[in-house]
Amino acid sequence: AAGTPVRQGTVVTVEVSSGIAPVIPDWRGELRYEIPYLIYDLNQELGIQLTWTVEEVGTPDEQLWNHVIDTVPSTGTVIDATDQITFLVGVPTEES
Repeated sequence: AAGTPVRQGTVVTVEVSSGIAPVIPDWRGELRYEIPYLIYDLNQELGIQLTWTVEEVGTPDEQLWNHVIDTVPSTGTVIDATDQITFLVGVPTEES
């Protein structure tokens, strides 16, 4: 632990952080056509190249049509440069 005295010659492991780990933002409610821009902005901000897909989810709620309902991984999940994000986007159900 930080500040713990040790004897000379003792092997000490030091972990260095580059800061707060990047996480999936809360993109719920964003429009489907904005997804490429959201990913582009995040990639630029983090200096990585995330990939993404869209999965359509049927919903009778018209307010959710063509909007991001959720993401996989979900909001707040720590991400790295090799992750793929799936956007769950609302579409009309057959009954709608």
